[in-house]
Amino acid sequence: MTNKEKFMEYAKNRIRKKDYKRRKLLWDLGDVQAKGIERCANGLWRNGQK
Repeated sequence: MTNKEKFMEYAKNRIRKKDYKRRKLLWDLGDVQAKGIERCANGLWRNGQK
């Protein structure tokens, strides 16, 4: 498993199931560089803890 895949899994798991648009957006970002995925996952970790 590459770092990119790990971040994709982590980010997907961080997103609430009801938040369909953000989830879909993440899936659409599959080809984005790992760095962007990392930034996205970090943002979700910071903002999604409620």
